[in-house]
Amino acid sequence: MNISGQSHKLITPEELPRWVPGKVLSKGSGPGWSDIEQITYEFHGQSVPIPGMDRFLLVQYLQGDTPMERKFGNRLTRTHCAPGDFTLQTFGEDSHWNWQEDIVVSHIYLKDEMMRKLAS
Repeated sequence: MNISGQSHKLITPEELPRWVPGKVLSKGSGPGWSDIEQITYEFHGQSVPIPGMDRFLLVQYLQGDTPMERKFGNRLTRTHCAPGDFTLQTFGEDSHWNWQEDIVVSHIYLKDEMMRKLAS
């Protein structure tokens, strides 16, 4: 279900910039990367609703310190993110992210098959 309670299709990593505008700094994908993809972004502070992703998303914070609010369903988390921090977003769950400062982050997208391999 999406943020307004309507069902929708899950978005792919390639579709994420439609919801979260940012500058792509580097990208790792292609042959041999079937279950994993990496994209490094530079984002300005923003408040954005994001539809559920079609895979798990591991976010590594590389540059910038910022207060961060993340809402998944009725759960709101407030924290401070800085270089060296990580967050994990499950697949298929709509969310809302809010931060104020510019940040550089590395997104590691993991398909379910890869997550199962890592967990076993």
